[in-house]
Parts: sequence; structure tokens; C-alpha cells
Amino acid sequence: ERNNPNSISSDYVLSVCRTKSGLIWIGTWGGGISVLDPVKNKFSFYKQDPKNPASLGSNNVWKIIEDEDGNIWVGTHGGGLNLFHADSKTFEHFEYDENNPNSIGSNIVHVILEDPLHRMWIGTESGGLNLFNKYTKSFTRFTHKAKENSISNNNVSGLYYDKSGILWIGTMSGLNSLDTR
Repeated sequence: ERNNPNSISSDYVLSVCRTKSGLIWIGTWGGGISVLDPVKNKFSFYKQDPKNPASLGSNNVWKIIEDEDGNIWVGTHGGGLNLFHADSKTFEHFEYDENNPNSIGSNIVHVILEDPLHRMWIGTESGGLNLFNKYTKSFTRFTHKAKENSISNNNVSGLYYDKSGILWIGTMSGLNSLDTR
């Protein structure tokens, strides 16, 4: 129920992530993020606040993951990739910048995957596949190019990393593979 402190913020649930600490992060369409502490049986909420640039980038949340270091990453529809800072309960935004080729390829992030080498792969709508460098905070884009060996479509909706080092990429035009070794 909306505005009920004992319930998720929206019935349209797109992502669920249980963290190592046991918290359950719930990404919704229109309601931002609800975080359930199952021990205390209490919710906390994160929503976009246009007056606060450190709030969630969009109330439409496609994907939430926790990386190996315990960081919470959020893929949004319109607010780019968001990194949650637990100490300040704020979000750092990584957004598309047409003047920066090292920015994320789109502000619509459908899928996030951390591979065994702790690289962050980001699947976007219209911006292709993006590899995020956590140290430089920059992106390498893998996009469709008509006459080159490239991904089949810039709408990336699924990612899977197999044991042999192949990244499987689901797009609106089929399945692709990338040897990341």
C-alpha cells in the first residue's frame, strides 16, 4: 500500500535483492525502493526527491544488486545507474552525457551484473552494454555497429556470466556472447 510504513511502496515490483546483512531491497515501478528489515519487521524507503540531488535518481527501479564489496547498485528508468552510500544514506548517480564518451550509454538501466573478476556489466535501453570501471568511475560502451562484429541490438535486457568466462547478452534482437577472458 502506498504511504503505508508497514508495506512496500508500490505493488509493481521489478527487482528483489537480499543483502549479506539480511536486508531485502525491493525495486518498484513508481514507488522507488522499499527496504525490509525482516528481523525488526520494518520498512525504510528511498524515493526520488527533485530538491535533493543525492536522492534516488528515479522512482522506477529495474534492478538492484549487491556487489562483492557490499555496495548496493540500482538500475533505474531515467535516472541512470545509482550507487547507494550506506553511511550517508545517499545515492551517487552515473548518467548519460552526450559530450562524454566515457559516461554510461543510457539513463535507462535494465540489468546489472558483477562478474567473478568484480567487473560491473550494465545493460541499458538504447545505450548497449556498458562496462563500468569502479576505480576511474568511467564506462566502456559496447554498441551495435552495422558493418562490424558487435552486439545485435542496443537494448540489453539480460546478462549471464558462465564459468568459462563468456558473458551472455540478451537483447531485443537475440542472444550474443562476449569472451571476456
